[in-house]
Amino acid sequence: MLPALFIGHGSPMNALGESAYAEYLGRLGRDLPRPRGILMVSAHWETLNSEVLDVVAPATIHDFFGFPSELYQIQYPAPIASQVVSRVTELLGNSVTRSQSWGFDHGAWAVLRFLYPDADIPVTQLSLNKGLTLREHYNLAVRLRPLRQEGFLVVGSGNIVHNLRDFSWSSETLPFPWAVKFDRAIAQALEQRDLDTLVDFKGLDVELVKRAVPSSEHFVPLVYVLGVSEIQEQVTFPFTAIQNGSVAMRSVRFG
Repeated sequence: MLPALFIGHGSPMNALGESAYAEYLGRLGRDLPRPRGILMVSAHWETLNSEVLDVVAPATIHDFFGFPSELYQIQYPAPIASQVVSRVTELLGNSVTRSQSWGFDHGAWAVLRFLYPDADIPVTQLSLNKGLTLREHYNLAVRLRPLRQEGFLVVGSGNIVHNLRDFSWSSETLPFPWAVKFDRAIAQALEQRDLDTLVDFKGLDVELVKRAVPSSEHFVPLVYVLGVSEIQEQVTFPFTAIQNGSVAMRSVRFG
């Protein structure tokens, strides 16, 4: 069975490579068993309902502004993962619809271009239904567990801590203490599989949660990865860093 992965993606600048982060993803892609297809759950595709991407040749979406021109030249021409689309539709039934209105956003391609640089593994994306609570996202993800047993890789792309209001443009900025505190609290909850903390933030300081997760979209992909994992699976953190003071790049692996 393939592992379930949550990858912190942070600033689009990470997509340029030549960093410990890019090296980590490259090693990971070489070490993983080759998947039949990939289901990406990215923080950057929010919809009014749950949608699965089903388009013949997904476009590479550059959904950011004001960054160096070379970022806008990056293309990730992976084929659509039709088998994954079919299985997601079967497993979720009326809870999901097929969509031709999206492509691969930078939450997907900025990770995949290092994991699988040849873009030769079929990929699709599952959107984030803005009408669901974190617990409802988790319950939806549980229904997708068979994907991993069938040779498909499930990857969530987001950040445990993602606060752009406090973001420092200096790469030399040390992690803010509150970001470290929240990042470590979530890591501990993952190790203990403390679902109440992970989907309800039970027991965490309310102001700390508001600062670390001012909006939920970057946290939700972690909940999907948690949902497709098995209760008895070991969790590891193969990459940990906090960039620009307020963006946690912690990666989470189940299995």
